Amino acid sequence: MRRTFLILGLATVSVGLWVLLKTAPVNAACAPASPGGVAAVSTSCSKLLSSYFLGYALMVSGLVTMVLAALSMAKYKRRRYDYRRDVQPIAHRRVHDANESQRRAA
Repeated sequence: MRRTFLILGLATVSVGLWVLLKTAPVNAACAPASPGGVAAVSTSCSKLLSSYFLGYALMVSGLVTMVLAALSMAKYKRRRYDYRRDVQPIAHRRVHDANESQRRAA
């Protein structure tokens, strides 16, 4: 299950990267004409911004999923190793007998 989430996170990161690379050539159309000027936001530019946001959101969510899966795998491996340690035998302890003091007195 942990490996499945790791693969799912990797797929999500790759889709986010693909979305970012797909929208990169369109970015030149939304750049302002002059360096100090402010460009009006058109519908194509707003779609571009939403594509950028979607790409970054997919990448971040994929990275978080991968980190959580890797941490879970490490924790599981550490716990599994702890159970494989040699178990120390339990020291023999004498059971208290309520009638023992009466037997000794007799």
